[in-house]
Amino acid sequence: MKKQLLVYSLFFAVFNTTAAQYRVENTTLYFAGELNISDVRAAIESALSVRRLVISSPGGDVLAGILFANWVHQRKLDIEVKEICASSCANYVLPAGQQKLITDGALLIWHGGAYQTNFVDFVKSFEQALWRKETEQPWPGDARILQAAGLYQSAKFLQAMEDAFYERIGVNRELPIAGLSVVGLSIGAWTLSYSAMASYGIENLTLPTNYGTKAYIDHWLAARYPDPANRKNVTLLM
Repeated sequence: MKKQLLVYSLFFAVFNTTAAQYRVENTTLYFAGELNISDVRAAIESALSVRRLVISSPGGDVLAGILFANWVHQRKLDIEVKEICASSCANYVLPAGQQKLITDGALLIWHGGAYQTNFVDFVKSFEQALWRKETEQPWPGDARILQAAGLYQSAKFLQAMEDAFYERIGVNRELPIAGLSVVGLSIGAWTLSYSAMASYGIENLTLPTNYGTKAYIDHWLAARYPDPANRKNVTLLM
């Protein structure tokens, strides 16, 4: 069960997560906190006539992120990011918006998705073990791999969900794994410059003047982690 949760939940765990809070004021939905199905559904149901989403989220459940993002895309909402939009928020909700405003002091953070290396390698290993079983050519260890059928089905389902979502909104499905494809899993977490985001198909984006700089990231981290010993690392990809 713990392994399946790793597939279904993408949030930047090294940053503090908070319970979701949401409210509607005039034509704006304000949402702050972790993405989960129940809160996202309730927020959507409360927002009958909104034209804008203001969000601050460390991410959360993948399916909740895609649900929220599909709703944002269908309603053609503008998005304003406050403080943080990471993981499922950055993977799905942000690129689904029309006009996208990143306020001064906010940061977008990615660290993986349904096609990150360990998921892809697992799917490949499972399918190879299944083929060997069907052709009566099993290898030692195949039985253990095949015990994870639930995890395999989850990974394939989420990959299909990502494929359909990114095709729908016209964004490159490589967006959530941009950092992994450049320097490998050791990168941990990253943000993207304006030009890098545009190269993946994120359009109509307004960023703070100095967003794509090391100084901006360092200031963001220092504001949240005054003690340098506890400070996290976010890499800038140009």
